[in-house]
Amino acid sequence: ASAGLQLGFRSVGGLGELRLPLRADRGLELRLRLRGVDEQVLWYENEPGWQGLYDEHRLALTRSEIGLSLILRPWRRARLSLGLAALSADPAETARNRDQDSDVPAYRLPTAFRADAERAELNAFTLGLRLGDGGMDGRPGHSLHLRGRLASRSLGADRDYARWTLTLRGTHRLPIGHSLAAVLRAGIVSGDAPYYERFRLGGSY
Repeated sequence: ASAGLQLGFRSVGGLGELRLPLRADRGLELRLRLRGVDEQVLWYENEPGWQGLYDEHRLALTRSEIGLSLILRPWRRARLSLGLAALSADPAETARNRDQDSDVPAYRLPTAFRADAERAELNAFTLGLRLGDGGMDGRPGHSLHLRGRLASRSLGADRDYARWTLTLRGTHRLPIGHSLAAVLRAGIVSGDAPYYERFRLGGSY
């Protein structure tokens, strides 16, 4: 069993996890995962410095999730997980003009925020694949991580969409007592995903 606290840029939350081995060699495990986080997703209509037009849009997002999955280890450096996750997202939108310290008129609010600024159930099938353990916790070597979330109305979700992420990690020990590490991440989202589940270019994120 483990528990942790998440502290990040405009985010705070907690995570708890319980793993129960179903085989003596730990080749099959049952995992229960609980997670809750509050974060501020920012969107700026323009850059600071445009006198009178400095609007700051925020989406105060509260997420709570409970997940149950089976973890299979077909061999020592491989792990496959399959499961279900019940995820609730409760966004609340705020917008202020920082030059005049006043509320922003509704017509100037981002369309995506207006469409998704309501509570949503995003229950999903989850799956993950990890090959290798290099690059994690400073270990030398390489590893690949593939994660998928498939939200479905058949599970009671309000949206149908798929979200995939792929992460490649590598760490190389240098002869001078240091290490060189690199991480490459890629992702794709398809379907009717809410704004805060999509990938965004530029800005704070």
